[in-house]
Amino acid sequence: MVISFAVPFVVPKARPRFSGHAYTPKRTRDAEKAILDAYRGASVRKYGKVVCAPENTPVTVAVSIRKAAPKSRPKWLPKALWDAGRYAFTQKPDYDNCAKLVCDAINGVAMADDSQITEAHIYKLDRARGSHDMTHVLVMWEGEDK
Repeated sequence: MVISFAVPFVVPKARPRFSGHAYTPKRTRDAEKAILDAYRGASVRKYGKVVCAPENTPVTVAVSIRKAAPKSRPKWLPKALWDAGRYAFTQKPDYDNCAKLVCDAINGVAMADDSQITEAHIYKLDRARGSHDMTHVLVMWEGEDK
C-alpha cells in the first residue's frame, strides 16, 4: 500500500510548553491536523476509505521538505549560486523536527503506532526561487492494493 500527499507548508514539531500544565503550541496542533486531513483525503481518494497499516507491519515513511527562496539574495550566499536559481537548504527548520511532526500527526491513523516505522527517508530539497513551501509525504507498507 502506498499513500502520497502534500501540504503547502514546512513546520517543525515544537517542544511542549508549560503554564501550570503541559500543552502543545497552536501552530503545531494546526499543522498536525492539516497533515492528518491530507493523509485521510489521499487515502479516501485512492482506496475509498482511510486505510491503516495492520499492527506489527513494517512501515516506511519518506518526507521531503522544500522552503521557498527569499525574494532577495542573503548576504552569505554567493552571487553565482543565487543566479543559478537554487541552492542547498541548510537553514532551520531541522529535518528531524519536520519528520517528527508528520509521524506524530499520522500516528494511530496511518499505522497503529509510530513504532511500526522501520525505515524513514527525510529530504530537505534545494531552495528554489519561484517555488513555494511544501511538505510531501509518502507512507508505504506491504499489503494488497485493493
